[in-house]
Amino acid sequence: MYKRNFMFLLLIMISLSFTSCGNIFDWFYPDEVTDSTDIEGLMASADAALQSGDFYTAWKTYKTVIDADTVNSRARWGYAQAYVLDQGVTLLVVASKFVAGEDPATVISPAATTLTNIMGQVAWALRPIARGQCDGVISASDFEINLNLMLAYMIQGFLRNGDKPNTDGSYFSTGDLFLLQGGEFSYNTSVVDIGTYQSTIETSIAEISTALSSWPFTVQRSTVSNLLVAAHNITEDLVFVYQIMITSFNDFNEAMYALNNGVAGLGSGQVMQDIQTEINDRYNEASGYLSGSYADTTNLNRDHMRVVGTNMYGFSFTPNWFSSFSKSSWTNIHLSTPYNTTYALNKTNLFYRFDISSGDFGTNHLNYLIDVQSVISNILSDIENSNLLGNLGL
Repeated sequence: MYKRNFMFLLLIMISLSFTSCGNIFDWFYPDEVTDSTDIEGLMASADAALQSGDFYTAWKTYKTVIDADTVNSRARWGYAQAYVLDQGVTLLVVASKFVAGEDPATVISPAATTLTNIMGQVAWALRPIARGQCDGVISASDFEINLNLMLAYMIQGFLRNGDKPNTDGSYFSTGDLFLLQGGEFSYNTSVVDIGTYQSTIETSIAEISTALSSWPFTVQRSTVSNLLVAAHNITEDLVFVYQIMITSFNDFNEAMYALNNGVAGLGSGQVMQDIQTEINDRYNEASGYLSGSYADTTNLNRDHMRVVGTNMYGFSFTPNWFSSFSKSSWTNIHLSTPYNTTYALNKTNLFYRFDISSGDFGTNHLNYLIDVQSVISNILSDIENSNLLGNLGL
């Protein structure tokens, strides 16, 4: 069962509120202004609005500066501060509800869309600073900038997977791939039931092996059918899991860049060390799921073709071929007209050979049953050896 401790996010948010460093909740920004008279006037107005609590005017004015001077690091930092404050979202309040024991999905759902949008704005404003694409008034390695950028990407990445695939506005709930219960993730068996498919495959393989151990033998048609259905479903479901997870992995990559970029500014206290350890652990965990994912999903797609003789939505040897992938029902395999790939290389098409047979399988089907065993065993091996999916404990 795939589980990930959610408390690290709370640790980050709550710990930051007690540090002496500036962060997205405890605002700090430089007092310098630029040389341009016009920009200087706008910045002065924006700074004054921010300090007086007129956050809407502040972020609008900072945005005007950015539009005219895209490399103005002070304007970008001010914009991030003012925009979040104007939205009136206090993430520490959300965190406190978790600590109080409220249901995570209930707490997240009302604010998730807003939080995602806000974190996107923070990332848009601060990423150019951290990447060294601005004027240098605020350093690319500035601790406050990078810490806030890291937090924005971590929250954004965490939320991206919360309302998929049904996108009904209710996060980590019925119909979503991942559930969040008691602060831990688990995959939703009503969306993908990988464990059941794997169990069916192993049982069916054992039944075929037992039948083949005596001569003459009979393998029930239902055994082979169950095996092919399970192989079809498990390969598609595993690609589907990856397709959803990859949307957040870029955010985690950006978060790690920001963390490493500002690591020189980290305090030496235990709280900062704990934060860095937690973030590194979470990143390494995500890397474990997704490292080598292109090769993993390519292998699974090849396996799928050998079972049903058809491509999974635009397979090619280019990155992100799975971006347009969607699961198909076993009952729709007939509609894909797979027969033209029956004996092509790596396209054994077990389904076609099953479909043109009648009744149970006997001695004259030996070659076919051996091929079935070989292909399905290869699927199990690909699953076991994949970085992406082996680490899910499936």
